[in-house]
Amino acid sequence: MASFHLITGTQPSWFLSRAGAAFTRPHQRLAAAPRLSPQGAAAPSLREKYGFFNAVQSLRVKSTQQNAPGRPKMVFSGGGRIVPAIAVQRAARGQSGARARKRGLSRLTAVRAPYPAHTGAGNGRLRAGNTILPCALGRAGIAHNKREGDERTPAGAFRLVAGYFRADRIARQALQLSLRPLRPGEGWCDDPASSVYNRRVELPFRGSHEELWRGDGLYDLLLVLDYNLNPRRKHRGSAIFVHCASAHLAPTSGCVALRHDDLRRLLPRLSRAAVLTIK
Repeated sequence: MASFHLITGTQPSWFLSRAGAAFTRPHQRLAAAPRLSPQGAAAPSLREKYGFFNAVQSLRVKSTQQNAPGRPKMVFSGGGRIVPAIAVQRAARGQSGARARKRGLSRLTAVRAPYPAHTGAGNGRLRAGNTILPCALGRAGIAHNKREGDERTPAGAFRLVAGYFRADRIARQALQLSLRPLRPGEGWCDDPASSVYNRRVELPFRGSHEELWRGDGLYDLLLVLDYNLNPRRKHRGSAIFVHCASAHLAPTSGCVALRHDDLRRLLPRLSRAAVLTIK
């Protein structure tokens, strides 16, 4: 039976030389015996060819040292640099904030004033982001079961689906919302018996309606709320807009009204997906 000299310590010299070569690391063997290229020149060693591994390892060691207790946490950034993690977080927040500003405000909320309104203060408040504006709501308050002619503002969440402006009084602005110039002879049907109830109509119109081309300036800026539009229900209310308020923020017949200057400053901040919640 063949015997092996693995434990006795009496291995022959040729065995030790082969075993040593077998258990050396690959890059050490390559460094000790470089291969020749077809042209006869020595080929680059693994350590030389992939020397960037050492650079990455040194960066990892440096990052570990930087992240020692009591020091600000460091992270890798583009270009192989190590920067404080808080700087990366702040940059990300800044970019997301810029995107949010570009998109515009998407949530508006209108509520009744928490105290009795005095002259010129309006009977409601509209929140747009961090801004709170006085507004005018329906003369009879807010209702979840609005009826035509009850002078109440409907409760719920409604999209701003369309908009109009008086081009002869207000210059066209760069808005995310799409506004169309009003024309003389445009109206809005509020006749529950009509087939075009709660729709824009051309004047003259035989049924009950209101004119959109007004002389008092209330419809110089006009946003149409997605209330009772699709589907339409008879006698559930019509012509629910966001428009300019009267001089003293007098209550409306069911719309939401803002001061002319407030509404004009608010429009450029609104996104295309803006929703007004009335509660």
